[in-house]
Amino acid sequence: MKPVKKYFIPQVAIVFSMCVAMVLSVILFSGCSGNRADSSERFKAGLRALVAGDCEKSLLLFNRALEDNPDVANIPQIYNFIGVAHWKLGNTDEAVEAFLISREADSAYAAPLYNLGYISFINGRFDEAIARLNEVTILRPDDAVSRELLARIYETNNRFDEAERVLLEALKYNPDSASVLTSLGVIAQHKGNIDSALHFMLRASEKNSSYPPANYHLGMLYMRQKKDYVNSLKFFERYIVAEPEDEQRVRTTKNIIQSLKRVVDTGNR
Repeated sequence: MKPVKKYFIPQVAIVFSMCVAMVLSVILFSGCSGNRADSSERFKAGLRALVAGDCEKSLLLFNRALEDNPDVANIPQIYNFIGVAHWKLGNTDEAVEAFLISREADSAYAAPLYNLGYISFINGRFDEAIARLNEVTILRPDDAVSRELLARIYETNNRFDEAERVLLEALKYNPDSASVLTSLGVIAQHKGNIDSALHFMLRASEKNSSYPPANYHLGMLYMRQKKDYVNSLKFFERYIVAEPEDEQRVRTTKNIIQSLKRVVDTGNR
């Protein structure tokens, strides 16, 4: 499932909790004055700095928010974002510490648990990562991101049946998710079910015709397994138009497209 790996990053937890945090900052601090209002403004400014990529500034603002009002109600969110900022700066130990504090402050808040699971995964502690991510799915049954990361871990360990199971669970809550459908297609390929892989990936493309991983996989599947070079060319060209982030793969795909065009032109003569 490597083509969709960019969706499994701790920054996802920012999206996962950003709306909640911003709503909390408005609700919990509206009508307040003094240090509590100052804390709210610094918290929101810290969020803006973090999204803008200024992690040092965000850490300063988050810590000031805590100093201004140590009893602030959204401490779990602040510490989660402190952890994300440290992670982006390469401070793994500090990130883990902040995520653990966030988790201790509110055991029902899923974002730091996801981040801890991700860190466990990239450090090769697969059982620990699986346990944490399974907890996230209990807290957030409708969250596809955690189940997709679980599937990636299972795939990494060649546990394809388990990967398929969690992705099908994700699909129940997110039937229009091109990402989940594509991942199911990849797992089907691993299991040798080419027609099933094609089914899932075509569904993904129907849901989002510009989704890069689906188009790339469809291009490869039609070229290698189906020997259908016309359809392969179509999906590879869609992939290029979508301007995906993997520059090396884009260059490789452009070369494939040129080769396919020669094959198709020769066949039409």
